[in-house]
Amino acid sequence: MTEVLALDPTYVPAFTNRAIAWESKADFERAVADYTRAIALTPDDANLYADRARALNKKGEHDRAIVECDKAIDIDPANEMAYGVRGVAWEDKGDATRAQVA
Repeated sequence: MTEVLALDPTYVPAFTNRAIAWESKADFERAVADYTRAIALTPDDANLYADRARALNKKGEHDRAIVECDKAIDIDPANEMAYGVRGVAWEDKGDATRAQVA
């Protein structure tokens, strides 16, 4: 992906694929950074916010993850992934009630 980005630094799929690779290696800091770059290029993509939320939640940043899910839902109220990640974030924060309605 890095080679692709050297040729075209605006190619969003390269950022998202590399972010997924970072997540699989539990390098959530780098994953969040690549999702952030992708969002800067396509700020209306709700899935990218949900993806970044997932990485933030895995990183232990539950509050930030919830905010990102809210952004994703504002863009696309039918984004199931955002609701799911938000529920997991609330559960990880210890709020089972909010997790169920997330």
